[in-house]
Amino acid sequence: RLILFPKRQNNTITKNYIPDWGLIEGVREILQNAIDSSGKMTVSIDGDTLTIKNDNIKLPIKSLLMGYGTKTHDNSQIGGKSEGSLLAIMVLIREEYGVKVFNDDEIWTPEFIFDEDLEEEILSIKVDACLPYDALIYEISGLSEDDIEWLIDEFPILDKAVTGEEYESIETQCGEIILDEKYRGKMYVEGLPIQRDDNFEF
Repeated sequence: RLILFPKRQNNTITKNYIPDWGLIEGVREILQNAIDSSGKMTVSIDGDTLTIKNDNIKLPIKSLLMGYGTKTHDNSQIGGKSEGSLLAIMVLIREEYGVKVFNDDEIWTPEFIFDEDLEEEILSIKVDACLPYDALIYEISGLSEDDIEWLIDEFPILDKAVTGEEYESIETQCGEIILDEKYRGKMYVEGLPIQRDDNFEF
């Protein structure tokens, strides 16, 4: 790949922000943005790496700023504000997972750097030029077998990507009722978990 002149975008998100977030919350935010996107979404797990891809999407560099909204300016772009994906990236690298974002003709590589003026570790994203992918791709690597099992249990969309099996369900006017026992009591919006109530049989 052709790598040109790297840039760096520092953000004032500290390493200790939202300490109760972990792997599930980070993946959830990235999946939410991918589901909301106009670009065709595909997800896959290969070895220790989860890949979430949207075709024909490129984020503006301003989306690396807290509070910048892409959806307001362009309906082909992902998300309402950039906080979710930025916080997801921060949390995932804090938890020592590898994260790379292939943003069409750019590669975004996040890391923590120590800011001497602020005396804190803050999120920094290195931006390198590359040949175009014609897509927005998040790669989350370093997943253990237990991590993958946990993600599959939380997100039916990932279960399908790994096993290739469709869950059994009944379509209704309000959505679908999932019949598989392993999803008993779980409730989802667009395939993302929102709550659990074991008083429900399905």
